[in-house]
Amino acid sequence: MIVEKIIGTLSDSDYKNITVDYVDFAWYEAFKRLHRKVSRAGRELALRFDDSILVKGLKQDDVLAVETNTVVAVNLLPCSVLVITVKGHHEMAKACYEIGNKHAPLFYGENHDELITPYDKTIENLMQKLHIETRTAQVKLDFVKSISTGGPHTHTH
Repeated sequence: MIVEKIIGTLSDSDYKNITVDYVDFAWYEAFKRLHRKVSRAGRELALRFDDSILVKGLKQDDVLAVETNTVVAVNLLPCSVLVITVKGHHEMAKACYEIGNKHAPLFYGENHDELITPYDKTIENLMQKLHIETRTAQVKLDFVKSISTGGPHTHTH
């Protein structure tokens, strides 16, 4: 099956009471144009998105296709992340600046004083040097909570 666009989301009323066949994606695959995947039920998919996917990315429960009584949807797999807990605006600014300087993806956490980034030992060490509290966890990254995706390096230093 060839997929060229996202046709909706599972929360749309059109997809209620229908069987869901998920296709698993790692977080870093969410902004890629081309994929070869096999769904959990064994459907082979060739995904060929236009350039808009480079900006908006794939999100949990995006609908890729509908076949008879089955909808094929995106499942973003959990990954190892660094949860950064900041105390005040000064620590928030320092953490965001340093993570942005590493071009790492950054997400809002569960509350106003948490940031999340995919696990990276150098970022963890840097936060420790700055005396900013961190912990590791396994979570599904929610691109709706994205602050930055750490996209292509488009500027010079």
